[in-house]
Amino acid sequence: MSGGAPAGGLVCRWAPPYDCVVFIGTPMLSDAGYAIQVGADDWQVMLGPQAYCGNGENPVAPAFAAAMSAAQVFKHVFEAELAGMDVPPLQECNIDLRDLFDAPQLTVAHLDLRETHVFGVGAVSHGLVWLLEHWPSTVSGMLHLVDQDKYGDSNGQRYAFMRQKNVGTPKVEAVKERLDAVHPNLSVKAHPVDLNGYCATRGYETPLYRVIAGLDSAEARRHTALKLPERAVNMWTE
Repeated sequence: MSGGAPAGGLVCRWAPPYDCVVFIGTPMLSDAGYAIQVGADDWQVMLGPQAYCGNGENPVAPAFAAAMSAAQVFKHVFEAELAGMDVPPLQECNIDLRDLFDAPQLTVAHLDLRETHVFGVGAVSHGLVWLLEHWPSTVSGMLHLVDQDKYGDSNGQRYAFMRQKNVGTPKVEAVKERLDAVHPNLSVKAHPVDLNGYCATRGYETPLYRVIAGLDSAEARRHTALKLPERAVNMWTE
């Protein structure tokens, strides 16, 4: 519906072969067509015929595996357009994300966000919020969500957990509602205003501790940097 395609009369059935099939934690079927098998467990991410899904509650590896398999789908579907760009396919792998990012000390433990601001609560920020929503330990601190935009009816496929009822409502309110439901120790504040308007109202006497910038434009990210936060995490889809 979000993409404007006809939604009536759709039937869910297995009718291979397909252009591309992703098997999640289950063996691939030989008649599927081009297939990707992916799995995750705790910090472990797997790609290939040995991939499986374990019982770990850590959401980081599943999110990473989803992104990895989506990249493989993209590469396969747009293989002709990517010709000459020297983009190698991922081989079979079984990796611990802590090793990949040289962070062996990471554990699924209490997260204290202190005071964190998210500027731009769009598609990429929704992916980050999905991780927070599914974090199996306590999350505390204060999280400010700053974005003046509302959900539209043309791009729902970009937003994790968006529903039809969200169309026309502020993104920050929907995200706050979901986090409030699972993390009572986290204080979530929704600010349906733009970055500069929020900061002007807040004032500049107290520095911003941590800022997460989920903003699409380089200019908007420069405006974030001009607020001189102590720590900044930049995310964007450019």
